[in-house]
Amino acid sequence: NLMSYRPENEVPDEYYVRVPMSLSLRGRFHQVARFFFGVGQLDRVINIEDIEMKLVRDSAAPSGEITLEVNCLATAFRAKRDGEAAAAGAGGRRR
Repeated sequence: NLMSYRPENEVPDEYYVRVPMSLSLRGRFHQVARFFFGVGQLDRVINIEDIEMKLVRDSAAPSGEITLEVNCLATAFRAKRDGEAAAAGAGGRRR
């Protein structure tokens, strides 16, 4: 389950712009792994980084099933638009 997502500020680089988004997921290990695999199969490049996983006992689930609570940063990339190069050059590179 995708519990929440929060778009972060775009970060211009020399040839492209990073488009980060904080994600919060919850599910069994194989469900989380399948989600990451699905992201890897998309037609665009999306990096998943800063992954934090925590075991959680779900009392609402049958037999107190153990699930993972995952927080991570998903970063997509896009080409710079006309006029963005000047703005990025004036502000310098941020990471």
